[in-house]
Amino acid sequence: MWRRIFLLTIAILCFSLISWTQAQKQKIVRVGVYENPPKIYTDSNGTVTGFWPAILNDIAQKENWQIEWVHGTWDEEVAYLQANKIDIMPDMGWTEERSQEFTFSNDTVLSSWSRLYVKKGSPIQTILDLDGKKVAGLSGSVNFDGPDGIKDLATRLGIHCTFVGLDSYMAIFEALQNKEVDAGVINKEFGDLNESQFSVTRTSIIIQPMNLRFAFTKDGTSTPYLVQTVNADMQELKNNSNSAYYKAIDQYLGEKPPKTIVTIIPTWVYILFLNGALIILFLVVVSITARRQIRQQTAKLWKSEARNRALVENDPDEIFRLSRGGILLDYHSGLASSLYSLSEDLLGKSLLELLPKELAEATLNHVEKAIEANATQVFEYSVPSGGEVQDYESRFSPNGKDEVIVIVRDITVRKQAERKLVESEKRYQTLTSVVPVGIFHTNKDGETTFVNPTWCQISGMSEEEALGEGWLQAVHPDDRERLLAGWQESTEEMTTSTADYRFMHPDGSIAWVIGQAVPEVNSENEVVGYVGTITDITERKKIEDLKAEVIRAESADKLKSAFLATMSHELRTPLNSIIGFTGLLLQKLVGPLNGEQEKQLSMVQGSAYHLLELINDVLDISKIEAGQIVVFRENFDVGTAIQKSVANILPMAEEKNLKVITTITPEEIQIYSDRRRLEQILINLLNNAVKFTERGEIRLGCKVEEDWLHIWVSDTGIGIKPEDRQILFRPFQQIDIGISRQYEGTGLGLSICKRLVELLGGQIQVESEWGKGSTFSFTLPMRSENNEN
Repeated sequence: MWRRIFLLTIAILCFSLISWTQAQKQKIVRVGVYENPPKIYTDSNGTVTGFWPAILNDIAQKENWQIEWVHGTWDEEVAYLQANKIDIMPDMGWTEERSQEFTFSNDTVLSSWSRLYVKKGSPIQTILDLDGKKVAGLSGSVNFDGPDGIKDLATRLGIHCTFVGLDSYMAIFEALQNKEVDAGVINKEFGDLNESQFSVTRTSIIIQPMNLRFAFTKDGTSTPYLVQTVNADMQELKNNSNSAYYKAIDQYLGEKPPKTIVTIIPTWVYILFLNGALIILFLVVVSITARRQIRQQTAKLWKSEARNRALVENDPDEIFRLSRGGILLDYHSGLASSLYSLSEDLLGKSLLELLPKELAEATLNHVEKAIEANATQVFEYSVPSGGEVQDYESRFSPNGKDEVIVIVRDITVRKQAERKLVESEKRYQTLTSVVPVGIFHTNKDGETTFVNPTWCQISGMSEEEALGEGWLQAVHPDDRERLLAGWQESTEEMTTSTADYRFMHPDGSIAWVIGQAVPEVNSENEVVGYVGTITDITERKKIEDLKAEVIRAESADKLKSAFLATMSHELRTPLNSIIGFTGLLLQKLVGPLNGEQEKQLSMVQGSAYHLLELINDVLDISKIEAGQIVVFRENFDVGTAIQKSVANILPMAEEKNLKVITTITPEEIQIYSDRRRLEQILINLLNNAVKFTERGEIRLGCKVEEDWLHIWVSDTGIGIKPEDRQILFRPFQQIDIGISRQYEGTGLGLSICKRLVELLGGQIQVESEWGKGSTFSFTLPMRSENNEN
């Protein structure tokens, strides 16, 4: 026995000697520092201080470390940790992604969250108000760039913001102050300490709680030692309510630890300690080993109590302990502002005295249910507050047979977001049901999961028929292979798909559509489906077909006009010969003629002249339609052209005893235009006036108004019916074509007049009364460069 004690003593002395030798050599530990008061910062004396340095200094003193503080921005410190330029980075929020890159301490050192701050007077109240706004945050921080950070939250809610990453929280407050951004994400501790220095205000928008720990270089040579040492020292600090850990919380974060253990430890713990003390006294007599085991169990209880106390003190919720009858036995106010203003003198009072009647009765009902069912009951309710409605969630957990623990959480922000989402969903459903385009949604494999009513109307299918791959049955068989090939190519390359194709309706009718689909991606930029539209372009296709037909018709018409122009030119040559030779015969240059021969030759000559006029008309209209008319402009006297035109038709008018009266105001009018075409227009109009007038007179007038020449030809002839005026200026048509051929002609005269007037830059019109006569008038510009050749 004494030999064992001697060996044990020697071993203890050796171990102590080794430990003392190691303690003499200080270990240098490099720690990252970025400015984030009150958690970690550099004071005016250049000393690194704050919540995290206080804990590290205590550990360093115990472990004989020499801390080397490495300063930089948050992004720089993270880069240092990645490059093994520092050993420890405090105040880092744990995430699954970061745990792959760094090594973290076991326990959460501090639970924190972040708030959204805005300029005072800003209308931003909910996260949905951030749409279109500029939001600042700390570059690389979890609350800004991490999962469930403001960026990720905005993406999942479909809110489009401009995000600005800054180097420090102080820079964010300054950007808000200077109106460079609309909102900023600030962690709770920094905001509490510094918000009063700026013209900013906190909103009800809270970014997810973070579990803040010590982070270490992943593969550093000192990492295993540092992790083991920090984990062990943090457990010891948390188990001691008077440790540097709780003093740092009190000093830098304003969270005071409890004055005494008595106010926190339940009664049953005292009983357990009392029994433990009796057992210890008994076991001291019996066995030293048993005493050691009891001491260990006691330490575990203290550790559990400290952990529970830390969790409760850092819990932002309200916690109440209620009796089965609704008596308030105890409560804990969360880190955030209290939901209710309670004082200690309210303990022992009934809920019926503290809450509105309906809410109190509902609460008592859930208390009873929780105890009877021995299961947690959840109760959501709303309370009017300051003209607004606050939403809360209460969880009732049984604590024995006569008590419940109630955890009350403010869920106003969540409820508002849910209501916004419901309203947005309703708006989306309304829009998709009334928009004039078809809307569809598919999964990543291209199987349809949704179509709107317009899609069904265009395709001729019901929603049930279209789901999955059923929509392909409505696609025209000739378009399916092409459509599927384009769709497959777009899905492989994750690009927008666009295609024209046809739907075949059950009744055999065809609907042309243009379809588009764009990839739908998640936060990891993975394609999870496609959203697309189809637009009915059937009418457009018909118009395009009609346009093609018109183009073909116009081409054929131009060919016809060119053919007529060519043929008319060829016909004029022999006619001129006929007219020339009959003229020679009638002049008796080749010998004398008897009366009958002269009569017959005169008829031949007259017919030839008439045929030549017809051919000239056809040639003119053909040249106009073929775009072969050349305009020769010159300065000339309008009166001379009018007199020449009148002289041309005067014999025909005198033959019918018709008066021809001309009026020119002023007498001398100079115009810059095509003399020959003006005379051609006048002769055509005068010929028509004489042709369709049996008695009365023909009047031709001319005047100048501003820069326009106005000419009109009036007659007292048969006039024109209103329903016939629309065909007056069409080529190859005469009004009496279906009644009789009393008046000879091609029906081209007025059409040629209209084309020539427009070619010269003017307009022609007609006024007429059936049985009383007509007036044709046209205008020409006095000087115009239009259509000049």
